[in-house]
Amino acid sequence: MISGGGANIAGVGQALSSGLGLPVVSLPFLNGYAEQKIQTQFPIAFGTAISAIDRSLPAINYLQGEFVPDFVASSRKIYYIAGAFASLTAVLLVVNIGISAFVNIKNRSHYRELINERFSRYFHIRPAPDDPLKAAMKIVNDEKKELNSIDAVLQSGDHVVDVLNDIIRYFPSDDTFQLSNLVINESVVRIDGQSSTSRYIDEFKNRLLDSKKFDSVNLNTNINKKNEVTFSLVIKQKISGGVKRD
Repeated sequence: MISGGGANIAGVGQALSSGLGLPVVSLPFLNGYAEQKIQTQFPIAFGTAISAIDRSLPAINYLQGEFVPDFVASSRKIYYIAGAFASLTAVLLVVNIGISAFVNIKNRSHYRELINERFSRYFHIRPAPDDPLKAAMKIVNDEKKELNSIDAVLQSGDHVVDVLNDIIRYFPSDDTFQLSNLVINESVVRIDGQSSTSRYIDEFKNRLLDSKKFDSVNLNTNINKKNEVTFSLVIKQKISGGVKRD
């Protein structure tokens, strides 16, 4: 007699009959019960009852270790692999954090050295301050203020370099024509120098006037000695739109 859930396995009776060479009959004492539920549930109930009456009977439990009370103790082993992977992950995380911290510290140190070296090279200041970037920004801002002051010198709105370019364009080609002083103050440019003859100085003055880029050009000359004439030119710039800036 085979009872229990295994008795309901499809084809088990035919397999036993072929293997043992004996006839196998399914539920011969329930022929009068056509209820399908009774026929399928009876072997399970009957096997459970026999197992409860005499536990010394040999039995095969295909669910051992899965759905019986001892599963709780043995099932903890399935977490060992997960725990091993979790521990390995934690170790790798700690190692990764350590390597990242080391690389960041090394990069910051290299970046600091690079900033100090560039600061010393560009601004000719040694040693570099505690905050090179802040100090560099202050120096650059100061230079910008000075540049803005220079740009605002001429009220015509032209840049100093452009004005000087217009003046230098009309310089005489004679080698004896030399400048000793140049002053730019608001809309006035003063040029002091010397030449071997006053002819080159007059030509320079006339060229400036003929350019129509200046309001006036006043010339003062003085003959110090032979072949040396000193001069002073005062050039007044034109004011764009006739509006003076503060």
